[in-house]
Amino acid sequence: DVFKFDEKYEENEQKYKTLSKEILGSDAESGDEDGSEESGSGESDNEEEQEGDQKAMTIIDNTETNLVALRRTIYLTINSSLDFEECAHKLMKMQLKPGQEVELCHMFLDCCAEQRTYEKFYGLLAQRFCNINRIY
Repeated sequence: DVFKFDEKYEENEQKYKTLSKEILGSDAESGDEDGSEESGSGESDNEEEQEGDQKAMTIIDNTETNLVALRRTIYLTINSSLDFEECAHKLMKMQLKPGQEVELCHMFLDCCAEQRTYEKFYGLLAQRFCNINRIY
């Protein structure tokens, strides 16, 4: 990790180029000495390959980021509401996708479990959703 001045820099650089040409083939000489041309053309080639790969492959998010965001939104909506009717109205306006209804029920239970004592708010909220649709 210590810099040492090389008095024979040009000579050693030529030796390096000939060795790399022998080992890697003629493609190694296509760029400048600093490699700026090589990296620029390589990046564009990689971008084209990635675009082709993206068309053929769909990305599946296994981190459940959307689920965490949904749970956060539900939690904030429940805690920011004054009464259960307002809360139910806000949650119904969210228009959950099929399969996300279960998360709403889980959030009712989680919010209720955070409280030290039973609060009628969560019971009435859960009852309202059970009366609206059998899914809940």
